[in-house]
Amino acid sequence: MNKKLTLVALASLFSMPVMANNAVLNVEGQIQINGTTVIGADGKVASSALPSTTGGNTIELDKYSKNLGLYTYVSTQTRHMSDMDGNYWTVEHVCTEVETLSSFTQGSYEEICTEDGVEVARYTGSWIDNLDGTETYSWTYFNGQNNVTETRTVRIDELTNYPSFVNAGAKYLEASTETIIETDSSWDDVGETYKNLNSIVIFTTLPSHNDFADCVVYERGNYYDYVIEGAVNVRCQGVGDVENLTYNGGYKLVDYTPHAAARSSNNVQKAYSAKDLIKSKIRQATK
Repeated sequence: MNKKLTLVALASLFSMPVMANNAVLNVEGQIQINGTTVIGADGKVASSALPSTTGGNTIELDKYSKNLGLYTYVSTQTRHMSDMDGNYWTVEHVCTEVETLSSFTQGSYEEICTEDGVEVARYTGSWIDNLDGTETYSWTYFNGQNNVTETRTVRIDELTNYPSFVNAGAKYLEASTETIIETDSSWDDVGETYKNLNSIVIFTTLPSHNDFADCVVYERGNYYDYVIEGAVNVRCQGVGDVENLTYNGGYKLVDYTPHAAARSSNNVQKAYSAKDLIKSKIRQATK
């Protein structure tokens, strides 16, 4: 948010009379009221200046984004199996996913799933922000006979983003469209557009969770032209999501090795949401 828009927003928040006729106020540095900073030097509204419209805590959402680094997630499910002869048994289905966020413009992942120690599935993929309003995704999977590698380049049009600061208990939305401009995938056609709508509600904060400090419990809903059921997750400062609490055998972040201390951008979160959608399509295609 630039300082011009912030000043207008503050005027409405504090019910201050404002008169302007194409006037521009340019301010360098912080803006304070009675010694309290309401706009930082970066032009963003300070959390102390935001009203709590729901009676909940004001939370800086951005600090719970991923940092650069190597992430290892594990999900474990006990699956109940049967055959036509009436025999029943269980298998332990374990998926280990390693994500590498090497920069704020590219990342990669590899997921290997086993059942009772035997590999049954493997997925790999990458994401690149082309810095021209487009992003490229590549992924490889086994279709039962061969390894298949496919690529898609999309143009991203952002309609709205999550605010930097949110109130606990309130729902916030972000929306965008993705138009396919190049693809060799059998699932897509050039010119096809997907509508993406995500929602988030933060329920509460936690001092720590699974050895990661400063966390929030939240519900996330994803809508990619069809509804994906909302999931309750835990997200912690600097590492993003650390555990899914909704599903049996939901993932857990078991290891994180930082590459740098810089904070991730919202585009990285969106890219990995798109990765989850691609993986979901792969699973459907290989069933």
